[in-house]
Amino acid sequence: MPVQQFAYTSDSDFTRLATRLRESGKTVYGLGLRKTPQSLVAACDIFIYLEVLGERDEPSQPDEPDDAGEAHLSAIGSYLRSADSSFDPRLHGFPKLVALVEAQPYLTTTGSGSGVRVGLKGKATPASAPTRKTAAKKSRAQPSG
Repeated sequence: MPVQQFAYTSDSDFTRLATRLRESGKTVYGLGLRKTPQSLVAACDIFIYLEVLGERDEPSQPDEPDDAGEAHLSAIGSYLRSADSSFDPRLHGFPKLVALVEAQPYLTTTGSGSGVRVGLKGKATPASAPTRKTAAKKSRAQPSG
């Protein structure tokens, strides 16, 4: 198992160190406060804001090809993490990614547990997969900002 390096900082002086570690093939996990400079956040493979720690997320499932106009929720989560290492649904007022997705009125979810799939509302879904949610719950508190 490869050795992983950890650093706890909100100081941009560590940006170059994180960049060098990644260039050396190391996986860099960053931890810091919301005031952490964006350059350091972007230099990490995964960045976790300390303000959102305390809740455990479900592990993501491996990706599978989709041909029904849907994507696995785990694949969406992986993409969001690769696009923005600090992405966390708790920063948007939702305890889990599935809750954030279900709150979007233009998305649908099918399946449950680790088999949740996401599609655009109005697009055909496979007849064998029952629709779990079709729109945002009206009673759910909307996230601020």
